[in-house]
Amino acid sequence: MVNDKKIARIEDKEANSEVTFSNIFHIITDRKILIISIAGGFMVGTLEGFADVWVFPFFTQIYHFTPLQSSSAGSLIFFGMCVGGPILAFLADYYKSCIKVIIISAISTMLIFTALFYYTSWSLYLVYMFMFTLGILCCYQVLVFTITTSLVDKSLTSVAIALVNCINMSFGYLFHLLIGNIMQSHWQGKFSDLGSRLYNFDSYLIALSTIPLGCFIGVLGFIYLYLKYPKVKL
Repeated sequence: MVNDKKIARIEDKEANSEVTFSNIFHIITDRKILIISIAGGFMVGTLEGFADVWVFPFFTQIYHFTPLQSSSAGSLIFFGMCVGGPILAFLADYYKSCIKVIIISAISTMLIFTALFYYTSWSLYLVYMFMFTLGILCCYQVLVFTITTSLVDKSLTSVAIALVNCINMSFGYLFHLLIGNIMQSHWQGKFSDLGSRLYNFDSYLIALSTIPLGCFIGVLGFIYLYLKYPKVKL
């Protein structure tokens, strides 16, 4: 009889956790999930802005790498992402905090971009190491999804992750728009022998600085979340 009552309570709880418009609206308007989504979105610049478009011309024109070397540097970001998920998950388990590892990832990303911007004579293999590390750091998104699942009922995790991912990836458009417009506004009308546009270092510095700036804003968001909700499992 006791077991029957427990089963009934579990069934009632699962019924209340069904995917409905009301539950979806609750997820969308949940302050913690919104902060996670927006703060995580500000950190997608490495993948969406740099790796997707600008890594090749940046290293070709500023570091004077060959096309093969520049494309290899970009590929190493994606290769780093292949192994970054388990590495960051292990660190989150080691430190007993996903949010701390996310903050460390963002700060490390800012330091790598600072190094790339303010000293352009790094060796090829050190740049490769930087790019591989950036790929690992991009996997902070795995931890963002992990935090999200801890904030909603089990039956709503897929919906919550989908919504968070949607908001996260929408920031890719923001980075493409910002970087592209800044580069265009600073273009001096020069073309390479192959017909591609040539940009000076200042153009890259100003445009790509939006990536570490976005990471800084994301860090502030996660720090606020950590301090505002200390009792919530993050």
